[in-house]
Amino acid sequence: MNASLTDLQVFKPNGDSRWAFRFRLPDGVAGPRRPMGRGYATKRDAKEAAERRFEEIMADADASTTLPSVSGLIREYRTLRPGKGGGKERVLWALAKFEAGFGGTRIDKVTVREVELWIATLPNASTRWEVSRVGRQLFAQAARHYGITNPVSVTAQPRREEVKPFQTLEELERVAIELGEWGDAARFVAATGMRPEEWIPLEPGDIDEQAMTVTIRRTYTEGKGLEQFVGKTRGSIRTISLSEAAIAVYRSQRQRHPDSLLVFPARRGGYLNLRNWRHRDWQPALEAAGLDQRGPNALRHTFATWFLLQSDDRWLLAKLMGTGVDMIELHYGHLIAPHANRSRAILDAIWENYLDANWTQTQNAIPIESLENP
Repeated sequence: MNASLTDLQVFKPNGDSRWAFRFRLPDGVAGPRRPMGRGYATKRDAKEAAERRFEEIMADADASTTLPSVSGLIREYRTLRPGKGGGKERVLWALAKFEAGFGGTRIDKVTVREVELWIATLPNASTRWEVSRVGRQLFAQAARHYGITNPVSVTAQPRREEVKPFQTLEELERVAIELGEWGDAARFVAATGMRPEEWIPLEPGDIDEQAMTVTIRRTYTEGKGLEQFVGKTRGSIRTISLSEAAIAVYRSQRQRHPDSLLVFPARRGGYLNLRNWRHRDWQPALEAAGLDQRGPNALRHTFATWFLLQSDDRWLLAKLMGTGVDMIELHYGHLIAPHANRSRAILDAIWENYLDANWTQTQNAIPIESLENP
């Protein structure tokens, strides 16, 4: 907005030895009509202070015409990043909280201190982490488009509660029995380690009974839909071996649904809604079986846990589960301990072929001079 400082008055208020200023704002500019300041040592100081104050007010007025409020920024964000799948709902939930806290505030007026104090009032660590993470992304867009400083820092991510695998086959079978028609699904997943988004869209053609393998060619997520030839990460399509138990469960399931295009169809056909299934079938089955509540991913963790109790081949397990060895180490590293004796035997066997007379055990220490003069 092009305007100049007019009607400036620099004066000494009655009974005051110091200088003051007062001026009139142009029409249409928000703020007090006659801004005033006082307490300046010289007339020049008062005039310069008036000019600075005027420039600040006018710059703020210009920004008001170009910078949106947080609500406006959220509308832009939802247009540019519409999102998809179940994660979209969580993003919209976090954005709604941000709008409730700062909706009417212009984006350059949101301060770091205000955001941190507000986030600290959110009810738990999980909410604080998720809302701050989305808020950081929201203001990253504002920083790119409007050149403002991002006032949001991501709070510490809460440690996830450890997923409880089933301890014994008897526990798993109790749940499978309570699940009724879905019991074979629980048995199959515990025998393959597949993710829900992988076993839900599984088709009979994906399973080769003769070769005893299953090929994961697609994923299905509620809200996101079907994605062909994509696993959790692009290029993670994999063919894995099936045990006799998994093949037996598959055949049982095909007898139940011989004409279905899916191995595990929903009751009315089509893809299973995992969220509804979890509340309607899975959780009641756990309760009826007398077991602590846990998510369906406990079946995948059961597969990994039971595998590592029999073998320490983390590389093979990672291939079977479609993940990385580092993730196996992160989640299941504590299960490697039972294989210490086997590892020690392998090492002893390796070194036994290379030992010579000079390396045989002796009660006497190796002379230092032999180390210095090999």
